[in-house]
Amino acid sequence: MEDDSCYFRSFLAALLICIAPLAFGQSHTSRPSPLFYNRLAETYIDSLPMRSLQYAEQAYYLAKARQDNHAIYRALSNIVAAHWKLNNREQHKYYSVLLFEAHKQLRKNRQSTPWDKMLALQKEADSIQMQLTEERYRQALAQSESANYLLQTWLIFVALLSVVVLFFWWRTQRTNTLLEQQKQEIVHQNQQLQEQNECLHQLGIERNEFIHMLSHDLRTPFNTIYGLLRLIEIDGAPNSRQQEYITQIDTTIKRANVLIKEILEASLYEQADVQTLKTEAVTVHQVVEQVITDFKSLAESKNIEIVFNKPSADLSIHADQQALVRILENLLSNAIKYSPTDRKVIVEIKPQQESCHISVQDFGPGFTEEDKKKMFKKFQRLSARPTAGEPSTGLGLSIVKKLTEQMKGTVTCESVQGKGAKFTVSFPLIPEKQSLTHTML
Repeated sequence: MEDDSCYFRSFLAALLICIAPLAFGQSHTSRPSPLFYNRLAETYIDSLPMRSLQYAEQAYYLAKARQDNHAIYRALSNIVAAHWKLNNREQHKYYSVLLFEAHKQLRKNRQSTPWDKMLALQKEADSIQMQLTEERYRQALAQSESANYLLQTWLIFVALLSVVVLFFWWRTQRTNTLLEQQKQEIVHQNQQLQEQNECLHQLGIERNEFIHMLSHDLRTPFNTIYGLLRLIEIDGAPNSRQQEYITQIDTTIKRANVLIKEILEASLYEQADVQTLKTEAVTVHQVVEQVITDFKSLAESKNIEIVFNKPSADLSIHADQQALVRILENLLSNAIKYSPTDRKVIVEIKPQQESCHISVQDFGPGFTEEDKKKMFKKFQRLSARPTAGEPSTGLGLSIVKKLTEQMKGTVTCESVQGKGAKFTVSFPLIPEKQSLTHTML
């Protein structure tokens, strides 16, 4: 039953909280009166004395603010009762004294005139009105400050955004200006390069013409000397000393003719390009056999054996036959030139996937790593020297590389110093059906 009573009192307190503002003529937005909190304190005095004490104290402070002696007396009565329930003897004694003083003040007020009561009520109404005015002022001030804060924030945001936009606009304009300047500089540099290339091209043409003319002019006196030597031999047999001189002159003229021939060919191939080459289907082993036959006597003079390893089937490639002959002549000539006497030179044709590999291998001094870096450049001095004092211009391998690349081929060198060298040129093979068609035509 006591639990039911507690629940019932709690329900009444909640209901009182809801209807008290209406019952006592106050809205939800206004502050509750001391009477409201006194009613709550009296409701909870038996079931929840601590809560009753809290409500009573709030009623006491509100009553003192309003100088409502009746409400003060009633709130102190509730506080004294709550402390008694909570067994707080010191507080009970303290508030009992206050309750006695409030009672005396209440009796004194009862003896005052109605005019004094009216003045007190008027004073209380003025105080409430002033509080309401202050509250409205504070609310208006808060709204104004909030509006000012939003306006300042918006202005700062707009200013920052304007700065960012101006910065990117300035940066874009500056970048465009720099790009335009660089574009003009590039155009100017391209014009200068084009003019320099034209000058270099013209100088190259003049240089090749000069070399060609000089080689022809040098060949004429050498041919005259060579013809005179032949006439001396025809007119009469010279003595042994004269014959030795004639042999030396003859050897020197032959060397000079070889050098002139290589210079002329280098000049010719320097001017040539892919369009000037006449590519056709070429049977590789026939060209190789022809070159080997041409160099057979030179190899025999140094007692060098040329070994030719050819495949069982005929292999054909697209190439300029004269250019291919020149490539093989240079490679075979170098192999014989740099090989000691009584050695072998191996020439081999080998198909590999879709390529034809033609290799020339000698067993001479070979090349160093430094030689390999520059061997295909023109007029390069390498560590190896011809074994019989043969002439060398340093143009042979550069001609080999240029002609091979113009015919869509590659050239490689495998060498270990002291163990010889192996040069390999590779060209795309013609499929067997196309090769048969060219053969029939």
